[in-house]
Amino acid sequence: MTSAEAQAFKRACVCFGLGRYFYNFAEMWVDIDEYKHPREIPTLPSWALPEYERRAPIQNGTNRKENGNGAAAVQKGPLDASVTSKIEACRRDLGQRLYSNVLGSVAKVRSARDIPNQRIQQEVLKWMESGVRGMTQVRQVASEIAETEFFGILDGLRIRRLDEIQNFGALAKLVEQMNEAKSRRPAA
Repeated sequence: MTSAEAQAFKRACVCFGLGRYFYNFAEMWVDIDEYKHPREIPTLPSWALPEYERRAPIQNGTNRKENGNGAAAVQKGPLDASVTSKIEACRRDLGQRLYSNVLGSVAKVRSARDIPNQRIQQEVLKWMESGVRGMTQVRQVASEIAETEFFGILDGLRIRRLDEIQNFGALAKLVEQMNEAKSRRPAA
C-alpha cells in the first residue's frame, strides 16, 4: 500500500469502529519478493490475538516462536498437496460442521489450504480419518437396526441429521449408542 492508501484504509476503519484498534499498531516494515508477496508473514502483537493464541506457548506439539512485538507464531513449512486433498475429501463424509470443527480445533484454521506445515497436516488428517471411520460405522449400524430406533437415537442426542454433528464428543456418543442398539438386536 502507498501511504495515502494506508491512511484512507485507517479512516475507513473508523466508520466501522475499528479505527482505534488499527491506530494501536506500531509501524512495521515487511520485506517483499519479486512478486510483491511478503517474504515472511507479519505477526500481530499479543493484545490483538484471540485468547487461545495468547495462552499456550506450545500448542498441538507445534513449536511457536516469539517475535519482536510479543506475538507467538506457528512455524510455517512446506505442505503436501496430496494430504491437503485427502483432508478436503473428508468434508463430504463428515459434514461441514464436524469438518470445520476439526480444522479449527486441531490446526486453528478455517481451510485445509491454510494449515501451516506438514506435521499439523498429518495431525488433522489423523483426526479426519478417525471421524470418517466413526461415520462409516454409524451408517453401517443404521442399515442393520430399525429406522425408528436409529431416529430415536439421533433425537435423544439432539442430532437432526448426520451431516450436522458438531464435534467428536457428539460423534463418540452416537457411535456408542449405535453399537449398544446393534448389540441388543436379536441374532438372525
